[in-house]
Amino acid sequence: MLKLKIILVFIFAVLLFACKTEEQRLNVINIEKVQGIRNYSTLYTLPKTVIRVNVKICQTISKEGPYSKYAKSLLNIDNAIKKDAIKWSIEDIKFTTYPVPDTNNIYIIEHNEHLDNFGISLTPSGFISSVNARNRSNKPDKQNTETLNFNPAEAELNTTQMINFNDVPLLKEITNKKSTYERARALAEKIYTLRDDRAAIIVGDGYTENMPDGIAMKEIIRELNELEQKYLSMFVGKQIKRIYSYSFDFIPETPKKTTQAILFRFSDDRGVVQMNDVSGMPVIIEIESHQTVEKIIALNKRQDYLKRTGKVKETGNGLYYRIPEQVSIRLIANDEILAEKNIMLAQFGDVHPLSTQYLNGKYSIEYYPELGAIKSIELLSDKIE
Repeated sequence: MLKLKIILVFIFAVLLFACKTEEQRLNVINIEKVQGIRNYSTLYTLPKTVIRVNVKICQTISKEGPYSKYAKSLLNIDNAIKKDAIKWSIEDIKFTTYPVPDTNNIYIIEHNEHLDNFGISLTPSGFISSVNARNRSNKPDKQNTETLNFNPAEAELNTTQMINFNDVPLLKEITNKKSTYERARALAEKIYTLRDDRAAIIVGDGYTENMPDGIAMKEIIRELNELEQKYLSMFVGKQIKRIYSYSFDFIPETPKKTTQAILFRFSDDRGVVQMNDVSGMPVIIEIESHQTVEKIIALNKRQDYLKRTGKVKETGNGLYYRIPEQVSIRLIANDEILAEKNIMLAQFGDVHPLSTQYLNGKYSIEYYPELGAIKSIELLSDKIE
């Protein structure tokens, strides 16, 4: 009887030790704290968020017409272009984000040889996408797919030379006039004649029996309108607009209530200029943290203190994940908010260890890979499909 009790005690002790070993068979360590690698190991990294600001810049090129000084007196036009000019303006701003590996948060998953029912899926960048997922799929990371377009020198080209008035079909009776004023007056008279001809076609002149109609009339009117605009350009001038796309990346590193930095410099006369060109207006990116994870950070600090003082038993860590922070990002110029958006910022949040109890093969865990945050934890059946 005594021998049976001893055997039972021994079996119980072995089982207890086995259970304890089972609980401790996986540990996750930050690579900066690793002296060497024991047993089997896998590397993964948490992401940090890159803020990409896509900006559309409009270049407006204005060319003075040869007869602009007579626009008011001959045609009663007030808005004629009086001087060749190139002006730049910010037309559209969009914020996007994409993840990159956070080198301060690279981890080693250390485990023994007999780690059963533990399957981890990683993205190409080493972010966790799932653990023990029924349908594993390594989705590609959301990467930078746009080409940066940053060429400030392009803004300095004398693009007004691209605009001319060679397409204006002036008659010899106009070009043969001796003075500029005489040529301008002759062209103004031609414009008035075109308008009279167009009105006669539309309402009829009362004399012509076979007036054009339908498609023929529309085509004649279109040609007259086009010719009038060409003639008018000699007085009002010409203007064209060109759109340029720029992309600027910014990675906020240190969590703060408010973060500000100069993203680029902008000039009304030259567009986007070099960062060291102080003649350009600074365009500032501002990040305001909503500080939604403050209580979680405080809890982690208290837990670390209890571990250091021995009041809480130190155990192996499970997978580390992020609890991202919500922030507002703004683009500001001359104290004016040009654009604003709320986003989740991974590196401003908190890093927290997942309990090893979720890594015993009985749970399926889904992540948001671009944030390193947990999407769902699901209890599996006895057999993983």
